Amino acid sequence: MIPTHPYRDQAHPPRRRRSAAPPALAGRAATLALLALLLALSFPPPASAARWVVETNGKQLEIDSRRIGKADYLAADNLATAFGGTLAADAGTGGFVLTISGLALRISSREALVTVEGRVVTLPNPSEVDRRGRLWVTSEFVERAISPVYPSSIERAGTTFKVRGAAPIQVSARSSHDAAGTRVVLEFTRAVRYEYSDAAGAARVRVLDGPLEPRAFPHAPTGEEVARVTFEPGTGGIGGTFVLDPRAGFGTVRTSQLDAPFRIVLDVAKVGGTKLAAAAPPPPAPTPHDTGAKGIKRIVVDPGHGGSEVGAAGPTGLFEKDVVLDIATRVALLLRQRLGVEVLLTRESDTQVPLDERAALANERQGDLFVSIHANASRGPRAAGAETYFLAPSASDEQAGSLAAAENLEATEGDDGAATDAAPADLNMLLWDLAQAEHTQESSVLAETIQRELNELLGTRDRGVRQAPLRVLRGVTMPAVLVEVAFISNPQEEAALRTGEFKDRIAEAIVKSLGNYKRSYEDRIGLAADGRDDR
Repeated sequence: MIPTHPYRDQAHPPRRRRSAAPPALAGRAATLALLALLLALSFPPPASAARWVVETNGKQLEIDSRRIGKADYLAADNLATAFGGTLAADAGTGGFVLTISGLALRISSREALVTVEGRVVTLPNPSEVDRRGRLWVTSEFVERAISPVYPSSIERAGTTFKVRGAAPIQVSARSSHDAAGTRVVLEFTRAVRYEYSDAAGAARVRVLDGPLEPRAFPHAPTGEEVARVTFEPGTGGIGGTFVLDPRAGFGTVRTSQLDAPFRIVLDVAKVGGTKLAAAAPPPPAPTPHDTGAKGIKRIVVDPGHGGSEVGAAGPTGLFEKDVVLDIATRVALLLRQRLGVEVLLTRESDTQVPLDERAALANERQGDLFVSIHANASRGPRAAGAETYFLAPSASDEQAGSLAAAENLEATEGDDGAATDAAPADLNMLLWDLAQAEHTQESSVLAETIQRELNELLGTRDRGVRQAPLRVLRGVTMPAVLVEVAFISNPQEEAALRTGEFKDRIAEAIVKSLGNYKRSYEDRIGLAADGRDDR
């Protein structure tokens, strides 16, 4: 008998059951799956940039964009094309220059700042340069740097910049007053054409371009010459007239203009008083500054402070503004006599000149050296001696930082002395790599030359050369230094500063050091050897 297979007659023999996974392994798998999900939620894939366009007359031009960090960056060369400009690398500073409507926007390749006609514009993020050398900027660059100077209005709608009609030109007024009279400055966001007249006894400035957007008018200067500055809109909203209503002391008016930014300056002399120092007009045909081609022929001497900005005060009430004006005048006279150079003073009387206008004046008149003269102060009465500074993005030490904060205070106060909205960070966002970078080495040499001569001639303690983010040196396109000639807070040095003999010695030291630097510099560039100095 043949035995039968126990499952032969069944259609599907029973399958062997797999043993269930141990509970510990199943729990571990669930935990790993949960962790993978959490990681995916915590680190989403990189976000891509939105689509950005510039729309003009109904036509759209797409702007290349990329996501860097949490911000969209736009291709600067595309923006230049969209707004009818050009973009070029600036070999001197390592940055870039975007030229739009005849204006140069200088873009730092390392800092979150741009200079537009001498003004500093800060951005939330620095620009980026990719491996191919292409420049990328954030959208705020269009809103903060391009829009204020562009001839047409630019409106942002999401990721679209819409170019509209003529953009309004913003204008503000400020004034200063001293014994000589009143200075009124009208500041515009871009250059304008204008006409001046003094019909009906009032000074009238008729602006032909527009539309204009005046801010804080009427403006009421202090003093006996001008009662107020008012604005009369032009026909059809284009242009308008600014009127200086006279007071009893209203005398002759002298007009001039400054660039970077564009300003119309009206100096109203007091009846029977001396004339105010006129604002320096720009050169007839400005050319790029080139010290190396012609040697040192023009030196700008800047007496610190002035007007209501008295600077430091000595124990017996001697004001820094008066001392440094006296010393600067002596320096100017000796420079003309001994070196035969042209000398420009940023102020020739007790007049308040904003810090930025001092640098602008030096640049417009194409100076070869810039020397700002000040008197130092300290909480301790024993501090003595001279110090010389040149520009740096940060202070070399705590004392240099304190001095920079005190000297820069003037730039952050309005007409009434109240603090304005100028951000303290602006002190650290200077035109370090935009204007002074190529002159840093020469500024350092000049500072050391002056400091050494002050020490030797005056026999004072060597306090050394320091670096600091000084606002008055910001944007100066030439070797530039600030000299603290003595401590006005020291009773002995204050007493010496009251004497003509001590001020003569200081002037002698500064002039001798400038002569030494001039000879050394011109020897280094070969002027003395080949006779190219045609002075």
